[in-house]
Amino acid sequence: MLVSNSILEWERKLKSDGGNLYKNILVCYRVIDKLLDEEGSVGNVGGLLNEHNKVFEIVEKLQRCNTYKLDAREELLIQRYGETAYLVWALYFKLDRKDIIRKNYKQWFEGEDFTGTSHFRNFEFESTVILRFIEEDIEIDIISEKDFQGYPDLLATNSFYLECKRTTRFFGILSNVLKALKQAKNVDKPTVAVLNLDYLYNEIEGVHIFMNRYHFLLICSKIAEFAMGVEKSNLFGVVLEYINEYNQSENGSNIIAIRNENLNEEITEIQLEKNWRTISNAFCGDNSLEFYVTSISCENRFNDSNKADRKAFFNSIIINEIKRILESEKEYIDKEKIDTIISLITEND
Repeated sequence: MLVSNSILEWERKLKSDGGNLYKNILVCYRVIDKLLDEEGSVGNVGGLLNEHNKVFEIVEKLQRCNTYKLDAREELLIQRYGETAYLVWALYFKLDRKDIIRKNYKQWFEGEDFTGTSHFRNFEFESTVILRFIEEDIEIDIISEKDFQGYPDLLATNSFYLECKRTTRFFGILSNVLKALKQAKNVDKPTVAVLNLDYLYNEIEGVHIFMNRYHFLLICSKIAEFAMGVEKSNLFGVVLEYINEYNQSENGSNIIAIRNENLNEEITEIQLEKNWRTISNAFCGDNSLEFYVTSISCENRFNDSNKADRKAFFNSIIINEIKRILESEKEYIDKEKIDTIISLITEND
């Protein structure tokens, strides 16, 4: 991914106002503190406010002892907090896009980080997607939930919609793409689902140990394929993305796109190519986004509106297909590892 102008400016800000761990944390802390001061609190103590208070405790520890060493959890907290501070600084203060931060401001104070219930991480991801389009000078509009209930989250270049999802379970990929399919029915333009997989890879115990980048994206892509195969629709694809927080040497995010061939006839090839170029520019800064075509059809094979039926389909048809694919690569992955991976992705009651 190309480095955006905002990131370069943010790095200069850290260099001039910060310079070491303690000072860099203070720069981030002041950004969030200023946001809270200007916008106020909504009464909840979770989400960003909870994280803000934890960072204050770390600041106090560093003040008392300049040789204090952060533990692994504190390091990850500071990393995520720094990313949030950058996002707030870029959108709210530098670009004056306060409307984006204010869209669902109360969600910034909901949920507990390092769990699957952090609503503020969901909205943060959506805001990050918006910032990418803005940085590449691509028109992006926020869809008002109040005025357009049931619509996708964003509209790009007045040409296609984006639905942003942050999934916390492998089964959630199926459910989230199915939700995007339903939302795509409510609009008259093509739609793409953008799924953040950070929690799946970094927080579910064992996933980052037993799955490399290839197998992780292969599994997630296959689940999304089955969801898109339910019916012909306006959902022209799914973008999957995650950051490996256990390997900071990796350059940026891991991203792949799946192109849906099970589309309504009125969507033209010219439209699709133009939309994919726009998405690639926003996410990669160029046309390097990898995507592959899916033509899976599972129409009428399960009731997508019934959770129990979805779960049964997931644990039988989808899991068996993933197992078959992994077993076909026995030269690169042993049976014991395959069994462990299958147990990690199977949806339990």
